[in-house]
Amino acid sequence: THPHHGADGNLVSTDKVFRLPIGYRWLDGFPSNAEGCAATRGVVVTKKYCYALSINERENFGKGASLYLHCRDAFNGLSLWKMNTEVTDNGWSINWDNEGALAADDRRVYTAQKDKLIGVDGETGQIGFTCPTKYTPAKLLLIDSIVVASCWAGAGTLPWSSFMPKGGGTVEAFDV
Repeated sequence: THPHHGADGNLVSTDKVFRLPIGYRWLDGFPSNAEGCAATRGVVVTKKYCYALSINERENFGKGASLYLHCRDAFNGLSLWKMNTEVTDNGWSINWDNEGALAADDRRVYTAQKDKLIGVDGETGQIGFTCPTKYTPAKLLLIDSIVVASCWAGAGTLPWSSFMPKGGGTVEAFDV
């Protein structure tokens, strides 16, 4: 479920046991893409929650392509809450390593809103904190209590935006 080792976005794993998943318990979102080829930009799973960052929400049909952060119970898939991140996505980010700005720990999920990083309480769906950034965060990494955000102009608008486009960007870190 993670393009890198875990929900924190870290490439390094300290796992001692590896086990392949056996089947699906439930399917998130609609069975087809709302727009483009890659409607779901990221999924991370913690002990209690499964977070998906996707444009495949009914609120988007006929209205555009805003990314929604959707929280479900990690065991049974029951929808707990969702929120519009106000970040648009054209659905053409088709590189396997082109996950959206999404990281989580056991307490919060971290994602992007326009020109800011937000931390959302997993249980309530309420925004716990906001950190302004120069550009909208495109990649996130969570290390202990530090969130590192890689931000650049035009993130999410290029088919292969996992590579930093020309035009400037920032790497910003926040103690959360």
